[in-house]
Amino acid sequence: MATLERFLRTGELGPLRPGLGQDEVVAALGPPDDESVGRNPLVLKYGGLQLSLHQPNGGAGRRLVLIGLYIGTGQGPIPETVRPTDFAGTAETTEADVRAFLARFGLPAEAVAVDEDTSHLVLPTGVRIVFDGGTLHSIQYAPRAAAAARKQIAVSVPADTWDRLRELARAANQSVPELCAGWIAQRAGVNEHANGVGHAG
Repeated sequence: MATLERFLRTGELGPLRPGLGQDEVVAALGPPDDESVGRNPLVLKYGGLQLSLHQPNGGAGRRLVLIGLYIGTGQGPIPETVRPTDFAGTAETTEADVRAFLARFGLPAEAVAVDEDTSHLVLPTGVRIVFDGGTLHSIQYAPRAAAAARKQIAVSVPADTWDRLRELARAANQSVPELCAGWIAQRAGVNEHANGVGHAG
């Protein structure tokens, strides 16, 4: 049985946990609905569940490093085997709703405003809860080692560019900062997985 409380505390979601091999993931969930073109990280999509698997240099096989639940994105349902039984998030779930859930279990979270439309709640365990336009977008778990080495930058863009970025981000099932971070990493020739971003585009 999967619960959001356990996922937020440990990264375990039903049969899934960070460090599982690709074969173990597929054995637990079956073949994915879709997968990324990029192979490292490899992103497997199961409706509203996205899993990033990374193969370290010289490593033997890909390992699960990021688990993402995409709630209000129209990506389809989260598979029943990993659907939290203690939380029924929808596209209408607000930050206040999520904060009430966290308070019920004594889970601390730090608010991070990313831009005028996107905000995050960050938990000490490595969980990042993303809100877009005030409602729940996704809940992502990456172990702290994978999420620790991030720096933040701010840029100004014209309003029409911002509107286009939002369209592209929604189409890619990402927030604008996630989308731009991926582009910057590609341009810089950096493996963006190491910084906790691993989404299919």
